[in-house]
Amino acid sequence: HSRDQSTILSSQILGAKIWFVDNDLGICEAMRLLMTRWGCEVITASSYDDLRELADLQHGECDLLLVDYHLDNDQTGIVVAQQINENRRVAIPTIMISANYKQELREQCKENNIFFLNKPVKPLKLRMIMQQCIRQ
Repeated sequence: HSRDQSTILSSQILGAKIWFVDNDLGICEAMRLLMTRWGCEVITASSYDDLRELADLQHGECDLLLVDYHLDNDQTGIVVAQQINENRRVAIPTIMISANYKQELREQCKENNIFFLNKPVKPLKLRMIMQQCIRQ
């Protein structure tokens, strides 16, 4: 008897360690609640510096990095992902979430091996992408 599809799916992100960076604290909290419900361990931060205080960016265990594109002080999620990954032995799979629909942003993400998702993000779609990223 095969287990139903959702059980198989959820087991892939169960216990996953997620770092989530967004300068909107409301979004941070909503995403933390959502991903915690899926069984993930989530650290949310409003910026690179904020995350650096909460996690060991170089050696800390992280299965997936989620970043918003527009952060405070003209920082972008792409730069944050680059800063984190350039100091790690193995880059963390990264998902960019943005309300920006510009093609050049999509291309920038592609060049940096970053998955791109447009806001508003539907939970089911997010979960599928997260699973894909973690499986790789």
